[in-house]
Amino acid sequence: GKTKDDLDKLQVRVEAIADDMKTGEFSSDDVSQYIYAKHAKERNKVIFERTEGKVENGSGMSDAEADQILNSYEGKKKEQMEAISKKVQEIVADTRRTYVELGLENQEAIDAFESMFENYVPLSGIAIDEETAETSSYPTGGGGLAIYGSPTKRARGRKTQAQNILAQVVAQNAQAKVRGRKNEALNTLYNLVQDNPNSKVWRITDTVKYESDNAVGIRVNGQQRYIVFRDASMAKSLKK
Repeated sequence: GKTKDDLDKLQVRVEAIADDMKTGEFSSDDVSQYIYAKHAKERNKVIFERTEGKVENGSGMSDAEADQILNSYEGKKKEQMEAISKKVQEIVADTRRTYVELGLENQEAIDAFESMFENYVPLSGIAIDEETAETSSYPTGGGGLAIYGSPTKRARGRKTQAQNILAQVVAQNAQAKVRGRKNEALNTLYNLVQDNPNSKVWRITDTVKYESDNAVGIRVNGQQRYIVFRDASMAKSLKK
């Protein structure tokens, strides 16, 4: 289906990066640190302003550390690493396009995000030794269709360095595709409910009580909406 096609295209992008890494003899950690460093200074600036100067290194990496990493590459090695960084940013840009195209976010929110960051990469990872099947950001395909919350988060700053940045970029894109295609399917149902109002069967609302059994969350042009069923079993079947 569509999700498989999306993930197959992502795999092609990942393999191209892997080939470039092999050619340049770069490890995943080398690439992760480089793309982290390219984003660190701009993120530090945003967090510094957001906290009114209370947090200087909000990315978890200082400006000096970022400069040291970026300046450690010269000549051909620099060109090779920049080429890889460009391909990574193509995946990041595709993630943002997916958010908009599949209704998870609105264009205004993405435009505001892009105005802040030129070299954004996700820094949301937890410590490697704490990562489990439950906390991993890699999507498993998911059983249920319910979609809740914005996929873009407000950067709050961190005190420790993020890990596995390259893997996070790939995982975030895969998650956007899986989540987005589920949302796309729910939008079809949403339109059906809108075109066929029947309070005895279903209704649409902006808010519901926490963990409502008969409501299914959906993102419509970046806005949170809910389809509320009179029969809770209908909602339950979509959440499985």
